[in-house]
Amino acid sequence: MTEPRVSALIPVHDGEEHLDQAIESALAQTHPPMEVIVVANDCSDRSAEIAESFGGIVRVVSEPRRGITFARNTALAAAQGDYLAFLDHDDLWEPAKTENQLAAFDADPGLALVLGLALQFADEDLDPAVAARITVPNHPQPGMLIGAVLAPRSTFEKVGDWQGANEVADGLVWFIRARELGLRERMLDEVVVRRRIHGGNQSFHNHDQRSEWLQALKGSLDAKRAGVRPETGDDRSGV
Repeated sequence: MTEPRVSALIPVHDGEEHLDQAIESALAQTHPPMEVIVVANDCSDRSAEIAESFGGIVRVVSEPRRGITFARNTALAAAQGDYLAFLDHDDLWEPAKTENQLAAFDADPGLALVLGLALQFADEDLDPAVAARITVPNHPQPGMLIGAVLAPRSTFEKVGDWQGANEVADGLVWFIRARELGLRERMLDEVVVRRRIHGGNQSFHNHDQRSEWLQALKGSLDAKRAGVRPETGDDRSGV
């Protein structure tokens, strides 16, 4: 039986400080990926150079249009695996993430996506001023973030491309669209991703864009009432 081929997809914009650790965590999987695609998204630092230094199955793709949604779509277009998994450049996968999630698909082939728990941790270089105003949970939480997902290519094709307007709520929009389609999911009891808190996280610097979260939720509710798939305008009424 042929082993499932997994593509690890890492978008990065000026993330030279943590990128090498993210790549290493992808390469250290007990079920190794067939490829690690790093999308250098309008980078002005050494991110692309760092990724290229790994060689082997690590491949760098350039995306000149700045924005996480452009980077994710570029990664999807470049991926060749049967299963796809995103990892933010500043986060880390647990070594058995892919292996445990693939086992869940083997046990229940009807699943469309498998998630797992997420554990947040403070970066050792976290600014004390930032550390003083945040609380980092010390226990695992349900990983409702893209970095906790493994899904077959067909799931991403069904959910569709990321929408360029959603920079902060891109993960939320993706989950909403998946659930609007009735795709089956499972949450594992194991930690699959560790989310680094370092003060440079997007959520710290995009308070003026938080309305995207509310707009995404409102769009989902409006779509349910109108029988239209959110973000795409696809008619789901069957007419």
